[in-house]
Amino acid sequence: MRVIRRWTGRIKDRMLDVMSLLIIFLPSFLKIPSYRWIFGYRIGGDVVIGLSWIRVGTLCIGDHVRIGHLNRFKNVPEAEIGDYTTIGNGNTFTSTGEFTDSRGIARRGNNPALSIGAHVGITLLHYFDVQDSLTIGAYTTVGGRGSMFVTHYLDTLKGMQSCEPIRIGRYCMIGSNARFTPERFCPTTAWSAWGRWCIINSRRLIG
Repeated sequence: MRVIRRWTGRIKDRMLDVMSLLIIFLPSFLKIPSYRWIFGYRIGGDVVIGLSWIRVGTLCIGDHVRIGHLNRFKNVPEAEIGDYTTIGNGNTFTSTGEFTDSRGIARRGNNPALSIGAHVGITLLHYFDVQDSLTIGAYTTVGGRGSMFVTHYLDTLKGMQSCEPIRIGRYCMIGSNARFTPERFCPTTAWSAWGRWCIINSRRLIG
């Protein structure tokens, strides 16, 4: 019976993967009810989603949100996007099975969840690695292009892949090609946290 349940679960997952790919090409007024009905996503009013791939565990999108084209939301167990947030084009939000399955979470104690606050602006071609919690506070702008937020790293002392949260506070401005990593690299504290009213210039490595 355990084998049957496992294979049934895998078949269901593959079917949902295929459906999520097909939904990409629907117009927004058909795409949103499809996400609500098939995946159980909670999506507010006046939301527009372009040609983007969304395949996450649970999703809550607030009101008046705009998501552009060629974005990829993949394998993130929990995702939340606040009201009036705008996500441009070509951004990636992703998790991997090594960090999201029950055994990996039990071993590391991580919480792979994405939280984007209200009135956030994310432009284009940014990469968000959500192996642990990744939070972007309200009214923050991730501007320019090519910034990376990487929550996982190789722990050479333990000889394994580890991860720590990254939290960006409210009213921050981040330029192009910034790199955010957990502060355990330093090693001073266990995770990166940047408070309100921060301005991060381009081409910075922050951890």
